[in-house]
Amino acid sequence: ERLGAYDGCYAKHRLYNDLLTARIAMESALERRSDVGCHCREDAIPETEKYRIEIKMNGDGMTVCRKPV
Repeated sequence: ERLGAYDGCYAKHRLYNDLLTARIAMESALERRSDVGCHCREDAIPETEKYRIEIKMNGDGMTVCRKPV
């Protein structure tokens, strides 16, 4: 475990969760090349393909992929 054993340090675990959430949002925004939802891109291109972004956590980090809708 990256944070070590739970020792009652709520702030440490809260910070980890907040940083993980921010990273997931960033990875999703980088994968989707159009403006959608809560992010806007200066280099946005229109996309006609309908898909969702799927992020999976694994031992080596996270994987990001597109899944057709």
